[in-house]
Amino acid sequence: MADRLLLPDRIIRNMDVNKDGEIDGFQFNICNPFYTAEPVSSIRSIQLKIDGDEVDTEKTSLIIRNQRIKIKDAPTVYETWWRFGEVSSVLVEKPGGLTLGKHQLEINVRMRTSSGNYGFGEPEFPTKAIMEVE
Repeated sequence: MADRLLLPDRIIRNMDVNKDGEIDGFQFNICNPFYTAEPVSSIRSIQLKIDGDEVDTEKTSLIIRNQRIKIKDAPTVYETWWRFGEVSSVLVEKPGGLTLGKHQLEINVRMRTSSGNYGFGEPEFPTKAIMEVE
């Protein structure tokens, strides 16, 4: 059930980000896994593996309301809030994208809460799912 909260569907889309006719990477939807709205700066990391291969964080961005934010820069983005239940996207730069068919996606979203951690540390949301490239 928790994987459906974080990954609302099982679809990966290859993307032509710069509209030059070449696939630049792939994108999938992600929901705010926390129970409240949080600033994007609350995201400490989003770690990804596709078919067991770790994805370089430098190549990963969060797209929230058409604003592209590099994951490595997320802890400095205080003015944009990720609302409770809001669906955004993760974009991974990968020339040629992914092959059509099913892929194993592993994601771990680490966040801090804006209201304090009450001694529980920074929540993590590790999830595995079989995703399909359309």
